[in-house]
Amino acid sequence: MKNVRLRMASLLVVVGALAALPLWAQEAPPAGGAPAGGAANPGGGGGRGGRNFDPAAWRQRMMDNLKQQLGTTDDEFKALEPKIEKVTTLGRDM
Repeated sequence: MKNVRLRMASLLVVVGALAALPLWAQEAPPAGGAPAGGAANPGGGGGRGGRNFDPAAWRQRMMDNLKQQLGTTDDEFKALEPKIEKVTTLGRDM
């Protein structure tokens, strides 16, 4: 039982850190409202904010990486996944 509690606490710490990571990596926008690269980029395209970004695929990769880092089985991770998603959503909404 202690092992399960330790894993849950570790999981919450890891998920919280992963949720907060994008907040630290963002640049402040310039005063004029233009993107940090200089001229406005109306077409989007390429990079992190490009048209080819698939949030569902990114989320799945993050879950797969987390499952591997925690060393959980498929059944264990199925039980943890709703809790992970809740913590991630709360962190993102903050």
